Amino acid sequence: YYKAKLIKVDMLKDLALLELPKDLIEDKLISSMKMGNVKDLKKGIDIYNMGHPLGYYYAFEYGMLNNVLDNYSWTVHKAKKVLQYSMNSNRGNSGSPVINDKLELIGIGAFSNTKGSNLNFAISIEDIKEFLEAKKDVRFVKKDPNNYKDKIIQQGLNKNVRLAKLDRNGNGVPDAMMKDFDKDGKWDIIAYDTDEDGSYE
Repeated sequence: YYKAKLIKVDMLKDLALLELPKDLIEDKLISSMKMGNVKDLKKGIDIYNMGHPLGYYYAFEYGMLNNVLDNYSWTVHKAKKVLQYSMNSNRGNSGSPVINDKLELIGIGAFSNTKGSNLNFAISIEDIKEFLEAKKDVRFVKKDPNNYKDKIIQQGLNKNVRLAKLDRNGNGVPDAMMKDFDKDGKWDIIAYDTDEDGSYE
């Protein structure tokens, strides 16, 4: 594991830019990936993905690009171009690269539609390039956790900390968790699972 520095974020696109330790780059322990172009993408092309689903390291998958969706929104996010693809994807695949036959980056895995089978989506290379060129962060205004009381679907205690899972969009899947550390009846913090993959960002 290596400690990375957060450079900037775009919470609307669900993207973050991290800077790796300089010694990794200087010692050439990592290599860069070429970026593709969204206008070169065609339905039906073979695509590939490598992630860490359910904690398993470097699980390789391949599938097919189904569609390129314009101005697509999911949970609280939105991107200009979103890739829809058929491929095995599990919790832990979010944030993993989606590449084409030329080993070019064409997207970053973002979320799945659990109502279907192998309905997976990635933020397109067009949005990634736009994010990299942007001068400023795009951040959501933090909301007081106590405003989400009506969204609680499950409560309990863990190591003397009061917890509550939320379903903010009403689809039956927990997408946030609140914690009350001092058990004073007020929620202290909230953690979000915006892609609903079971991992709180």
